[in-house]
Amino acid sequence: KDKKKSETYSIKLIAASVDGQWGATVDSNERIVLYNLDTLQIHRELPILNSPVSTINFNSNGQFLAIGCVSCHILLYDTDLNILKELENFKFYGYNQKEWKCVDTFKGCSFNSSGDLLLFHTQQKIYVFELAVLKAIIRKDRSVTAKSIDESSVFEPITESVKVKCTIIPKYSPMLFASFLNDSLVVVERPWLQVMENLPKPLYRKRYAAPA
Repeated sequence: KDKKKSETYSIKLIAASVDGQWGATVDSNERIVLYNLDTLQIHRELPILNSPVSTINFNSNGQFLAIGCVSCHILLYDTDLNILKELENFKFYGYNQKEWKCVDTFKGCSFNSSGDLLLFHTQQKIYVFELAVLKAIIRKDRSVTAKSIDESSVFEPITESVKVKCTIIPKYSPMLFASFLNDSLVVVERPWLQVMENLPKPLYRKRYAAPA
């Protein structure tokens, strides 16, 4: 009998909910696995996305897992309802931009204390999403999707685009870190002098006199 080769991978991202109930990991094969930390068992394994995952985080009560991809796609997974939703068709506020164009990679994400705001940041910009519309849709879907969270059923996430409001803050750059601390915004910028120190040294070329 042919034995299947054991698959090796490494964990590149890890997150845990504040209440200590949920944990999530992303490995080098881009698999997103959710764990129930109360039972120390795997809760769900989400489908592999079309783009590598660059950041994950839970909200304060552990209901939502935010997922940010290298391609700037944003998804939310509801641990209660077993629903995976992609945020698209953003309505922008506070910045002169007519369509969603993110050319940088998401470096981190966080929720505020109430879970109504979701923050993603790159090195150049901060994106703050208002999730009131999403919560209303999830409450509406609760009765429809109740059967999908049965443990005996096959996991088939419901993917649906949701329109949300987004405020773009281009004030801080370059950023090392940005996150909510309760309802305050904490930003750590990288000093430009430190950036310049990492630039390559000037190239000097010797000049020779023309032959006589």
